[in-house]
Amino acid sequence: MEDKIGVSLALNRLGVNYFNLGRADKSVDFHLKNLELSDQENCFAAYYNLGISYRSLHKFEDALHYFQTANDWAREFKVRDKWKKGKKLFL
Repeated sequence: MEDKIGVSLALNRLGVNYFNLGRADKSVDFHLKNLELSDQENCFAAYYNLGISYRSLHKFEDALHYFQTANDWAREFKVRDKWKKGKKLFL
């Protein structure tokens, strides 16, 4: 795999599509794989989407874990400050 970021973005998209089809269980699988391939600066979507998928499956402790991880990531990378300055954060 030469383009890990491209593959992780594709996995994210597949996870979103499965979620939209009502297959949150399958969505989790794709978002976990996305998380494995994402670098530290591009893993927010995986964390957040895992939170959404687990919440849909009524796995609230797992959902809370991933929502908190997404929040911690945003704080670490100072997303609010970058957004205010007009910097592009995501593709």
